[in-house]
Amino acid sequence: MKALQNMWSYQKSNLAVVSNNQYLIEEFPIEKYSKHIPDWFKNIHVDVATYDKNITKGQKHTAKSCSGIWDYFKKAHVLRFNYDLKIEIQDSNNFDYYPETNSSNFNMSWFKAEMYGMHTPLNNSLDTMIKLNSLYKIVSNKSTSVLMTDPFYNYNPQYRIVPGIVDPYFVNDVNIIMEPLQKKIDIKRGDPALIMFSLDGLDIKTRVATVKDNELIQRNLYKQNTMGLSWYEKLRSKNINI
Repeated sequence: MKALQNMWSYQKSNLAVVSNNQYLIEEFPIEKYSKHIPDWFKNIHVDVATYDKNITKGQKHTAKSCSGIWDYFKKAHVLRFNYDLKIEIQDSNNFDYYPETNSSNFNMSWFKAEMYGMHTPLNNSLDTMIKLNSLYKIVSNKSTSVLMTDPFYNYNPQYRIVPGIVDPYFVNDVNIIMEPLQKKIDIKRGDPALIMFSLDGLDIKTRVATVKDNELIQRNLYKQNTMGLSWYEKLRSKNINI
């Protein structure tokens, strides 16, 4: 019975990453991380004996055979950058980037040091947080939880993605919040931007936004703009049916 209930819940789910730009969805749909496994991991041999002659063949395996890592790739959905971007950071309050922000690609803002970076245990010189507002939105026809986090296995030395959980029934923006690790960041078109996990085990679809999707997005945006500070918690605690 529980399995049937889970199946029914899955069928009723309408969790999706959407955009009003059909060409963006066609070229860069959200896809399983398993379709974009980093080359370094794909090139690992399973048998440790390949790398250590003192090990008997078939006796020990590398991380290539780790089911936990493979499940990570299979359950995660990856969102990729659809543009090139270069960022050069001078200090906590100043940085340059190219190309300029363009509504057809992204919008950029940042958190000053006092908002986040200066309070972290690292408290290094690169305490500016860069926020990229993507052209994607995430929607759901019911309350659910989605983790947005760093594409860990890509091991990007220039920055990492700040993780967070959203409920796409109430919040629809897909923002890429970067914590710089180096003063120069070079993003290439097609690089993984972030990965998503449905914490309720739902599939995350991708499509051009429908009329209903846009209605949900606009209603949530209205609530966000009129409910003031802590609007997200107010909206969820009241369980407003929108």
